[in-house]
Amino acid sequence: MSPLEVGAFLIIGEGFGKTAGELVSPFLAFAVPWAIFAPLVWWLRILEEQGTSPKQLARGWVLSVAVFFIAVIVAVIYSGIEFRLIDPKDALGRFVAGVLLSLPSYFITYRMMLRVISTRMATATGRRLYQDSH
Repeated sequence: MSPLEVGAFLIIGEGFGKTAGELVSPFLAFAVPWAIFAPLVWWLRILEEQGTSPKQLARGWVLSVAVFFIAVIVAVIYSGIEFRLIDPKDALGRFVAGVLLSLPSYFITYRMMLRVISTRMATATGRRLYQDSH
């Protein structure tokens, strides 16, 4: 995480009257999604270099984004509970609501990544691999 992110957490902590020690677990909760997402991106890039089909790669990106979003949702809920902004009894409902609200992003990610990957592969091979329905 960057110094800006650390600074943001310290400002949030100051606003809520929290010490740096009390901010460690919420800070780490927000670091976990990136620690999960970075290796997935690396793995997808390797698969792309190996010539995996654009549809399979797009599905991989959707799953990676889904895991990332779910980890972020968990981090937000956990931090909310730690800062006493969210009642622990409401955590499951908020998690389900967060996942349901993020569903459209998965469909958007699939179509977007399919175009990007197909364009990149077409440029590399000189032929078109995917035709958009529009």
